[in-house]
Amino acid sequence: GDFFFDSEGNMYATWYSYPVYVEGEEYDDTDNTTYLTKYDSAMNQVWAQDIGEVLTDENGYIQKAVIGKDGKIYASSNSVIFVFTGEGAYEKTIPLNTDWINDIIATDDGKILIMQYGMNGLELAEVDTATGSLGATYGNLPDYNGKIKSGSEGKLLISGSSKLYEY
Repeated sequence: GDFFFDSEGNMYATWYSYPVYVEGEEYDDTDNTTYLTKYDSAMNQVWAQDIGEVLTDENGYIQKAVIGKDGKIYASSNSVIFVFTGEGAYEKTIPLNTDWINDIIATDDGKILIMQYGMNGLELAEVDTATGSLGATYGNLPDYNGKIKSGSEGKLLISGSSKLYEY
């Protein structure tokens, strides 16, 4: 799962609930529930949505999620982005022409970017959330273990194996 914050300090999280293992009984690890939740700044749960029906065999796990400037939640899984309302209701799935989404970010100016493995290694790509197409790509990123976060004044922070880069 993942967790992320909005501008008011509310925390959102994706997490999984698995059945309790009972010794001597057959255990079915596919019998789990996936939740998207919101907590206020005092960490009181505001809501919890079971989003398991949205997930598929190919895209069955939420890797990363963010809340966009539009108030929608964008959650990545393998090669798709699931879009939810600010209250956690499923809206749509955006299939992308990529093999793997390493990370996702919402920029201060309203863009949704993904970090993916492209033809020339690790790159950032803008996502057109209306059409599902990938726009401009930005390469020459630090390494394959990089993670991305919003920085101040419209800048992006990307971590490498041993350094932090600002773009």
